[in-house]
Amino acid sequence: MHELLNKGWSYTTESLDECAHRYSRFGSELYQRMAATLPECFAALRYFRADDYQTEDSFAVCEIDHPFAIQLDPDCEVICLWDSQRHVEIGIWSPDPYAEAFDFIRRHFLIHAA
Repeated sequence: MHELLNKGWSYTTESLDECAHRYSRFGSELYQRMAATLPECFAALRYFRADDYQTEDSFAVCEIDHPFAIQLDPDCEVICLWDSQRHVEIGIWSPDPYAEAFDFIRRHFLIHAA
């Protein structure tokens, strides 16, 4: 488990294929779009499934110099992004949740790697 994931929860690591097969609701295109938009982040993703709580959600950790976590929540229809200092939820109210998520990643997580 990664230190950015919820404390006290247990997770199972899964492959991108397992994640894509299991998760197909809101935000499900995030990882594929990240491959084209932020390939350095996509290449550093590790995928997780929660074992006890929010088991339908998708979790990932981007293990770059400044690591950050992703949660795709189908019930609230949000993409959550966080590190040890900040947290944002981007949802159906956004005109383009994917673009907003990638912009947030660039502004808050990738700038630290430069």
